Amino acid sequence: MQKILLAGCFALLCCTLHAQTERPPDCGPDGAHTNRPQYNYNVPASAGTATPKAEYLLYPNPATDFFALDEVSVQAGEARTLHLYNLLGQRIRSFRVEKEQRYNIADLPTGLYLIQILDAKNHIITTRRMHKSYGNWVRP
Repeated sequence: MQKILLAGCFALLCCTLHAQTERPPDCGPDGAHTNRPQYNYNVPASAGTATPKAEYLLYPNPATDFFALDEVSVQAGEARTLHLYNLLGQRIRSFRVEKEQRYNIADLPTGLYLIQILDAKNHIITTRRMHKSYGNWVRP
């Protein structure tokens, strides 16, 4: 029974992969559609009313003892608080965002962490991923 189910799953997988590699009949030799019209959408630029959004880049990443936010984003953005979460969703630390601030993570174990950046009203601006690693340790 298991062999029959395994063979059926394998056959289904092969058929699916084969169907994905075939081109539709309306494609040209380069893979482009030949009988469908092409549309180009032009979005008008705003009249300068929108302010550019801050990107909030973390560095260094991977981090060893500390991480920081780039100064351009801190000055241009609305970030007030950082929350550091592990991958289980548990909040590990909270920091206030300040200019030229380094956030200490030296005592945390190695692994992946999520950094949530919030504004003054505690609305989430963005979430960034950070890898915590050993100092100058290199895998053999």
